[in-house]
Amino acid sequence: MPRFERCGATAVSQLSMVPSQRSSPDGVKKIFKVVSGVLNNAFDKSKVKLVESEVRQLLPRAPASLQLAHACAALAVAVTDGKVPLQGQKVLMELLESNDRIPKDSPLHSALGISPLEPAQELFKLVSGVLTGAVAEHNVSTCEKHIKFWMPTVDSVGRGYGFPDACDALALAIESGIVPQQSIQMLKMLHKTSENALSGNLCQLLDFNDMEMDAGSTTEDGVELASVCEDVSEQTEPVQCDHSAGPELSPQSIHRLFKQAAGILNGA
Repeated sequence: MPRFERCGATAVSQLSMVPSQRSSPDGVKKIFKVVSGVLNNAFDKSKVKLVESEVRQLLPRAPASLQLAHACAALAVAVTDGKVPLQGQKVLMELLESNDRIPKDSPLHSALGISPLEPAQELFKLVSGVLTGAVAEHNVSTCEKHIKFWMPTVDSVGRGYGFPDACDALALAIESGIVPQQSIQMLKMLHKTSENALSGNLCQLLDFNDMEMDAGSTTEDGVELASVCEDVSEQTEPVQCDHSAGPELSPQSIHRLFKQAAGILNGA
């Protein structure tokens, strides 16, 4: 089974790993108040400058111009050091779950034990399962919390979740870099052979991203990818999902592909 891994460390996450100076409880409280206030829209993000000195105590190598992400990273250090009580951690978790301004693989998410791995895996299982016919679209209800993880405001109008929402959430997971290349290539091949439609966002991401494998490369079980993935990098105009696009797969390739997808769905 392709292994889903965390995204590469960002500049902010690297800053959070630098040894920090001793921070006062009052300083942590100030950062907590500003971060939580910005996340619940009580404060504007410009308020971060009010806790600049406190943030720099926890992030000595923070850049000259501080952003909300740096305040969150400083708070992550405080959480890791045990300086944020459990009640405060619970508040932060609830705010992060309903907010899309902080990357899902941020240091604060990690410090609070919020991992993007499971949501990405479950969305991949659902979408690939629908494409192979092993899972019905209405099973999207089993992934509602995973959709909300990537798109906190998607159900803000109370319309409920649909398969296109699951596709869009998976597209965000792919863009974050957490979905392995093998899984992305599998989705591309399934998309070419399935009668079920993907959302426009996921369709375009699969068709136009810059992660096409080199000509002649293969998956682990030998299915040639170059023969089934069209080179459309030169196209600039948006297109509709076309399930008939691209050369047809051989019966042997389809069998191998579905076997591989079934293995993922069964946790193999």
